[in-house]
Amino acid sequence: MDKGIEYILEVARCGGITKAAENLFITPSALSKFVQAREAELQVKLFHRVGKRFVLTQAGEYYVQKIGEIEPVSYTHLTLPTKLEV
Repeated sequence: MDKGIEYILEVARCGGITKAAENLFITPSALSKFVQAREAELQVKLFHRVGKRFVLTQAGEYYVQKIGEIEPVSYTHLTLPTKLEV
């Protein structure tokens, strides 16, 4: 999985930067900067900041939903045949 996608999903799952950064083995400031950069790249806010909590916006929910639909498809080309025909 792309690290950028993994980072956004972990923040969404944890609901905050500190725990997500801990789980991803990076600093909270690095993760926060990444989220800000991704939002700037997409030109949309993915999270509402409510104190220390990060809550998905409607756009963020859509982004996470689409990642869930796309990610399994991206690995289908890695499936190896179970039986080799000679």
